[in-house]
Amino acid sequence: FKLLKYIPVAIELCTRLIELHISDEGIYRKVGQKQVVTSLRSQLNSGILNIDISDYNWDNPHAVVSLLKCFLNELPDSLATSFLYNEL
Repeated sequence: FKLLKYIPVAIELCTRLIELHISDEGIYRKVGQKQVVTSLRSQLNSGILNIDISDYNWDNPHAVVSLLKCFLNELPDSLATSFLYNEL
């Protein structure tokens, strides 16, 4: 099987920002504030050129993790589809 060459912008951006805070304890357990996550999501939805990385909310690891979780939850199929089960 072939892995996809392209990673969605939402995943690429969020994972790179999360890596900056990976030493924070409980980074994946704590939930970001809904208003902050909504603000970040709005920026992502308006297009990559409209993302203001200087916005202090992008430096909030819990909000970024929550945004990533939202993106993954809304995918039409899981990342490891049944097609890949045997390969994994």
